[in-house]
Amino acid sequence: MLKCFQKVIRRSLFLAGGALLLSVGLGAPAAEAKGNLKYPADCKEKKLRDAAKKGGCTLQSGGNHDTVKKGKETVTQIPHSVKENGTCRDIIKDLNNHCG
Repeated sequence: MLKCFQKVIRRSLFLAGGALLLSVGLGAPAAEAKGNLKYPADCKEKKLRDAAKKGGCTLQSGGNHDTVKKGKETVTQIPHSVKENGTCRDIIKDLNNHCG
């Protein structure tokens, strides 16, 4: 009888632990920022422009860059030739925070 009871307890603990792990695994991912752009994968002009538009920001064309605005506030500028560097990281951070 005691062995049977121990088996039931072990199974219950195993199932409860599995349910806990499953619920933690299926939960919402940790929020990095409001948007979902990632550095350096999204350091492409088209992706940055599309994300800005999709997030409710507007674009104003310039000579070598586009200015991203949210209302009257300038959020950032997207150069026509985007490189995977600190500038792109800052652009992604700004777009995630303001246009995400």
